[in-house]
Amino acid sequence: MTIVQPKLYYGILVWGHKASKLHLLQKRAVRVISGAKYNAHADPLFKNLKILKCEDIYKLQILKLYHNIVNHLSPNYFRNLPLIRSNEIHDYNTRTNSNFYKPHVRLAQTRNCVVIKLADIINSTNPSIISKLLTHSLTGFANYIKTVTLQDYKTYCTIENCYICQHNVE
Repeated sequence: MTIVQPKLYYGILVWGHKASKLHLLQKRAVRVISGAKYNAHADPLFKNLKILKCEDIYKLQILKLYHNIVNHLSPNYFRNLPLIRSNEIHDYNTRTNSNFYKPHVRLAQTRNCVVIKLADIINSTNPSIISKLLTHSLTGFANYIKTVTLQDYKTYCTIENCYICQHNVE
């Protein structure tokens, strides 16, 4: 995985929103490294090897960017991103007034830009992760996210009469 992992991290903020083909290749690489069957469940393999999936790498990189923005460690271009909370736009008491406002965009290319994805991912991230922004270094923050994300991966199959692992879940 030493050869594959840096290539996944490089530039993922630009193309990470369409990483479905790369995810398939990543699963194949994890199965080869683990010596598992070609159709083995990938989640337990990712968890055992402590490797994040492509979509989780993308979320990690977005949250690292946000950490740098909040702590004034990012380049000037990113410090001026239009991140506005909904309660700054209107005074209505809504469920999402503390979330970041996501402007309506017309084009699919714009929907996938870093600013829009940044608002989406921050709004959907567990508040316990967001609370670590000011208390952890970038490395500590990234390690915490990785640990929390890996805990969510399944360790065993829960599908009844699964033809892949051929065991009965009761």
